[in-house]
Amino acid sequence: MRQIDVAALVFDDENEAKFKANKVSVDEVQQVWAKWPRYYVNRPGRRASHVMVGPTRHGRNLVVPIERWGSEDVWRPTTAFAASPSQVSRYRSGS
Repeated sequence: MRQIDVAALVFDDENEAKFKANKVSVDEVQQVWAKWPRYYVNRPGRRASHVMVGPTRHGRNLVVPIERWGSEDVWRPTTAFAASPSQVSRYRSGS
């Protein structure tokens, strides 16, 4: 896990379409960001350098790959999807 500063998230037609394809809303992504997200370095070779993982208000756990966008603390989600059981476990353990 790596601590990064995420002051804002950028949404556009492209990432919103990817959310919708995965049955995730912009509001749910914002809930993860506003609640208790954990940030991890993404796997090598991925477009998004980091992933944000966390629960929505209703307890749905999401994985949100993010890429730096413009200034240092503004990030753009590239997609979002439901977390797997192993991703939920990693989030809960804080590792």
